[in-house]
Amino acid sequence: MHLDATRLAPGLYQGSAPRSAQAVSDAGFGTLVLTAQEVQPPDHVLTGLDVLRCPLTDDPTRPLTRGEWQAALSCGTAV
Repeated sequence: MHLDATRLAPGLYQGSAPRSAQAVSDAGFGTLVLTAQEVQPPDHVLTGLDVLRCPLTDDPTRPLTRGEWQAALSCGTAV
C-alpha cells in the first residue's frame, strides 16, 4: 500500500490521514501522530502502532487553548 507522506527531516514525515494501520506499518513507520481534530480514529483501528494524539483545528484565526498547547508540547517532546 502507498502512504501519502512528505519527508520533513530524517525520520520525520507529514502526510494525510492514513487509510489503515497496515499502510503505516508497510511504509516502515511505527509511530503515528494524529493532529487533525476531525481525524481521530479509535485505538482498535490503529492496532500495532504507537499513536500520539494531538487533536488541533486548522483555523488560523482561533488561538490554541491551554490544553491544545499542552498536547502539542507533549507530542513534540515524544517525537
